[in-house]
Amino acid sequence: MMLKSMSFPDHVVHKYENIVVDFVIGGDISLRAAGGTRFKELLQSLTNGYLPPSTLMILRCIVELYLIMGSLLAVFFSSLNVAISLMLDGWSNYNLKGFYVVTVHWIDTVTAKSKNLLLTIINVASGRGVGVRVAKALFEHLKGMGLNVLPKLLNVVSDNGSDVTAAMKHMFQLINAAVGYE
Repeated sequence: MMLKSMSFPDHVVHKYENIVVDFVIGGDISLRAAGGTRFKELLQSLTNGYLPPSTLMILRCIVELYLIMGSLLAVFFSSLNVAISLMLDGWSNYNLKGFYVVTVHWIDTVTAKSKNLLLTIINVASGRGVGVRVAKALFEHLKGMGLNVLPKLLNVVSDNGSDVTAAMKHMFQLINAAVGYE
């Protein structure tokens, strides 16, 4: 339990902590705002004294959830009997730090509905050779989910940027070498 001094029952504290983390993950506010005085005062007044976790604790919870979910996703994608597709695009933050957001898409064989979710965010240094760095990072992420996930990759959709084109050519070379076919 993050808040040892609270007089609320554990399930109430966890409920509010989960609400804060879900709110931040949902993108409704930035992580910085969740640690701000005004946000804390709002929660304290709405909950009769609840003090939300610090932004550092929220970040730790998000990373912990990501690590847990990464393992579960690996098992899930290994068990899928359909091909998967990836979609990625490169961005930079306010400090011009580069990152690629990768989503995975597949068809649910029971409902015949399209499914998708955020697979990973790859932090990359910008500059010459960024495509190869993206390819290696994404390949390692997929390989970490199990070698049987690699052959399920049907295609990758992105803009026509030269970095992404180079990345995907290199990544499929890595995949082909890993699974033993072209």
